[in-house]
Amino acid sequence: MSPLGMPRRSILAASIMTFAGLTACADEPVADMHITRFAAVSAPDRAAALLAVSQGIDYARAALAMAELDSVNGCPAVVREPRDQRVTFTAPPGGCRGQTTGTTYHGVAVAVNAPAGGEGGASPLPASPMSLRFTDFRLEAGGDRLALHGSILQTVAEPTGAYDVQLWPLEFGLNGGTVTIPQMVLDCAMLPGTGRHGCASPNGARGQLADGSEFVIVVDVQNGDDGPAGFVELRGEDTLRVDFVTRDAEGCLPYRIDGVEAGKLCAP
Repeated sequence: MSPLGMPRRSILAASIMTFAGLTACADEPVADMHITRFAAVSAPDRAAALLAVSQGIDYARAALAMAELDSVNGCPAVVREPRDQRVTFTAPPGGCRGQTTGTTYHGVAVAVNAPAGGEGGASPLPASPMSLRFTDFRLEAGGDRLALHGSILQTVAEPTGAYDVQLWPLEFGLNGGTVTIPQMVLDCAMLPGTGRHGCASPNGARGQLADGSEFVIVVDVQNGDDGPAGFVELRGEDTLRVDFVTRDAEGCLPYRIDGVEAGKLCAP
């Protein structure tokens, strides 16, 4: 099952990991913004926006997990620096195809102190932050296309289990949809007595589509071993919302615009 609790249909989906879900709240759009009208936005852009906000770090980690598997055979090339657990993946000009998974790679990805598998992988250092940096990093696997550009930082967990997740910024593209999260800072922690993670964005966050229009992000999603729960809501001129509750026979989640069903979110 995917992070959304949906059947995995490709190699890319098979490698996506469970992430501590997000809980964020934000103010309404301000007057000087070019406000998104989701009713006029393409289905791929709607899906990319919903998934970047709620599962972006999952897809980033999935991309690195696949690169680890394929680096054994030299595509992408890998350089490891054990001192700070830094791993750099680089695809040659024009890209290359990994022999292990059949994934095609472009660009560069740098992971510092991140969970890693494959040959040479090491466990993260608990007293150091984790950072992921992508430079025009693109993957194609089983018909699914993922593009990442920007940075993700996860701070060191305090004794209480609290930590931050920061996007500074992150451009996220999935199967023809594109969204940018200029800045999102999440205060995260384990939820007492639940075995689940929750995160909050105390100052709110905004996203931007390729046409320059902006929207406010409001998320209340918590993840645990039993999967995600809650909702993602993106507020522009209208409101795009998906609830992680009711799935159809194909394992997809319906999303709504101003309360009216407008499509389905089927994670690859």
